[in-house]
Amino acid sequence: AVLAVQGPRSADVLGALGLPTDMDYMEYADASYSGVPVRVCRTGYTGEHGYELLPPWDAAPVVFDALVTEVQAAGGAP
Repeated sequence: AVLAVQGPRSADVLGALGLPTDMDYMEYADASYSGVPVRVCRTGYTGEHGYELLPPWDAAPVVFDALVTEVQAAGGAP
């Protein structure tokens, strides 16, 4: 699965989940969230800072739900 988080607060959202954010454009890091392996890619196709997260398909809802919670807490919307 591919889950994208784009915008000026995207690093804050990922940081709140304990995911890495300190990487150059088009770099990636392997991490995990709640036991789910996640590849975090530093992207940005909106003109803003952004990331794409690649969890396994069957575990994507766990990561998606956490992202939605943090995005909403940061004032964004899914």
